[in-house]
Amino acid sequence: MTTSLIKPRIDVSFDIAQVSNQLVWSVDDTNAHPKSGRYAGGVRFFKGETLDFNLTATGNALLYPEFQVQILECTILTRPQIIAMDELLDVATYARPSLFVGPDLAARLITDINPKGHPHVIDGFRHLHFQRQNALTVGQHNGRWELSLYVTVLITNGPGGQPFLRVYTFDPESEVGNGTR
Repeated sequence: MTTSLIKPRIDVSFDIAQVSNQLVWSVDDTNAHPKSGRYAGGVRFFKGETLDFNLTATGNALLYPEFQVQILECTILTRPQIIAMDELLDVATYARPSLFVGPDLAARLITDINPKGHPHVIDGFRHLHFQRQNALTVGQHNGRWELSLYVTVLITNGPGGQPFLRVYTFDPESEVGNGTR
């Protein structure tokens, strides 16, 4: 099967008043985030593709008219999953630590997320957008990983507002190629 490479983008967001630590997420390409079939519910990549992601912070514009968000830390974690099992030897083979090009490590600190544009209000909610400047390139041919994103932010509600820290996460399953070795 021949596959043309795409540049999927994962959009994640949070509301500064939400109770949950879960980021709301979506993928902008239906081929990378199928709704049915073998790969449904996960994020699917192919070797050579690049992954971008955007982060949006929202807050009620009446309650939090001047809130600010500072991203203190953003880390992508890739937890390898089993890709083959030798039942005779009772040995499992796992995917490499990361599906991305670069150090073969499970944790990747993302340092190039910057504000994008100016804050604006949509349907009564103020939006602050952030964008990663450099895409991650998929370097593996096949494999399965739990792909997690952890974002630590400092939120302040305008001048004189008491700053507070929050950690937000998301962790869909991800797959490269057919998911096996």
